[in-house]
Amino acid sequence: MNIFDKELAVALDGMGFVNEGDDQPLQPMRWPTTAVCIDEATVRAWSGEGDKPVLAIGNYEAFMEPRMQTGSQAERYQHLNALMTANLVGLTVFKFGEIQVRIYVMGLDHQGQIVGWKTTAVQT
Repeated sequence: MNIFDKELAVALDGMGFVNEGDDQPLQPMRWPTTAVCIDEATVRAWSGEGDKPVLAIGNYEAFMEPRMQTGSQAERYQHLNALMTANLVGLTVFKFGEIQVRIYVMGLDHQGQIVGWKTTAVQT
């Protein structure tokens, strides 16, 4: 485990994704592939999400901004954002599913590996 992976794990420890019902944990992830960019086919292949409908948000900033502004974990999201933007490029967000949604927030590290975090949310 490299330094960034350790820092990411510490930053995510105990964080939850505010959800309808209860907070879901944020889990670190690293896919040992080399990629030039992060696209749906790559995420689908490595995530194991199969044929679930996908919503590629793509706009990392729009996804993170409300989480950094309000709520009990705003400061932790600000730290997480600083860590991710300093160490990863091509940051993007993918959501798979319709009601039970799997969320992947990721970018490419200096080796071209896909790194970030994932969580689950219920969206009705």
